[in-house]
Amino acid sequence: MNPYLNSIEVIGNLGKKPTLSYLNSATAVARLSIAVNEKYIDKLTGKEKENTQWFTALVYGALAELACDYLNAGDSVFIRGAMRWRAYLHGDERRETWEIYADKLIMLSPKKD
Repeated sequence: MNPYLNSIEVIGNLGKKPTLSYLNSATAVARLSIAVNEKYIDKLTGKEKENTQWFTALVYGALAELACDYLNAGDSVFIRGAMRWRAYLHGDERRETWEIYADKLIMLSPKKD
């Protein structure tokens, strides 16, 4: 048994409609941009403030296609998966990013007509 754990769970709202692409193996991949808002009281001023953390999640296969068919900006979702880091080139510039490789997606917003 592996003694290590790489797991993250996020509940938030989509910042935009998921985008769909396909790998060379014809596997669907949906990219979701998820905003998680945190409200807190500023200790210096005593006023309520809000902080937003953004997460990128990747969903694969049939679930990716469903996500793109049914989810829109502002919809609430639950995502569970593993955090992974990767580096890539943007033109001549090397960039780095963290992404959630999701194994579970639950649509929390009510179904729209």
